[in-house]
Amino acid sequence: QTAGPCAIAARVVFPAQLDAVLFDAGGTLLHLDYAWIARIARRRGVELAEASLRLAEVAARQAIETHARATGGVEGSDATRREGYFANLLRAAGVAAEAAGGILADLDQANLEASLWRVPLEQAAETLQGLRARGLRTAVVSNADGRVQDVLQAVGLGAHLELVVDSHYEG
Repeated sequence: QTAGPCAIAARVVFPAQLDAVLFDAGGTLLHLDYAWIARIARRRGVELAEASLRLAEVAARQAIETHARATGGVEGSDATRREGYFANLLRAAGVAAEAAGGILADLDQANLEASLWRVPLEQAAETLQGLRARGLRTAVVSNADGRVQDVLQAVGLGAHLELVVDSHYEG
């Protein structure tokens, strides 16, 4: 089993001139709540395993990156891109198009109620804590929707961050 980015960062020897480490939130410190997504799909009659959702998210991110390279960037805000992201995720997880519509609507509603990017990656807290113990400053810079600081606080990561910059507020 390979170590995730947080576990790897905890073992890196940093150059003396390094003062701070900036993180993204989604996909770096937090991941989607795969269990919640699986429950939403199950209510619509579609069985999805958390492991398949994790792999599907990799494919969804790759689709966005491919599109961004082909078009010269990603348009819109995090909120306007969310439906396409979830559509790519469900497609990569093997959900038939006719079943995806209802699940997408439910995912969008669930995400409006509470961000679905709310599960800390394994060892995220330990990594941030270790960086701070080495005297490094830590911060998050995220293209989030205005809730990332609250999510990071709720899952116990906020205490290890000096600053959170959310593009919803900063542009």
